[in-house]
Amino acid sequence: MRRHFVIAVFLLLPSSSLAIGSLGLFSDEAGTSCLLEDHSPGTLDVYVVHTTIPGGAVAVQFAVTVASGFTGTFLSATPAPGFLYLGDPSDYAVAFGGCFIGTFLVATFQYQGYGTSESCSSLSLSPAPTSPAPGYVVSVACDCCVDILSTTPIVINYQQNCPAWCITGTEESTWGKVKALYR
Repeated sequence: MRRHFVIAVFLLLPSSSLAIGSLGLFSDEAGTSCLLEDHSPGTLDVYVVHTTIPGGAVAVQFAVTVASGFTGTFLSATPAPGFLYLGDPSDYAVAFGGCFIGTFLVATFQYQGYGTSESCSSLSLSPAPTSPAPGYVVSVACDCCVDILSTTPIVINYQQNCPAWCITGTEESTWGKVKALYR
């Protein structure tokens, strides 16, 4: 009886204590740039992109946190076509309508930019207050369980002294030297 209880508790826990997928904020739908410019008034699109574990995912849950220095105003959140969502930026859940594998767009958040955001300000993903794994940004795996996700914030008005979590550094030797020639 005790063994069955331990197995049942184990199945309710997140499937890993380490992040095995990722969810990030990007300035493009493909999830290749984590830098956003707010130098003049206009609409700013921020894309939520999910990279799943090999087994895929059916849903995610997260919150969007605004760091000090970003002066934009939230306008809307739109799930990717065919996806369903519930909530607002402080507790956002998206159901994919099936098992998705690979890298894909989850949602688009729109902000009104005023051209007044400080350099190095950011938006980041944080755990939703109603997360099934308290304290974690999560996805639901296609095979049943909750997976913990790592996250990538977006940097607004990037300068060289800003932390940029998705920029690959270069070195002055070997392949890094060749890459540096084209930056």
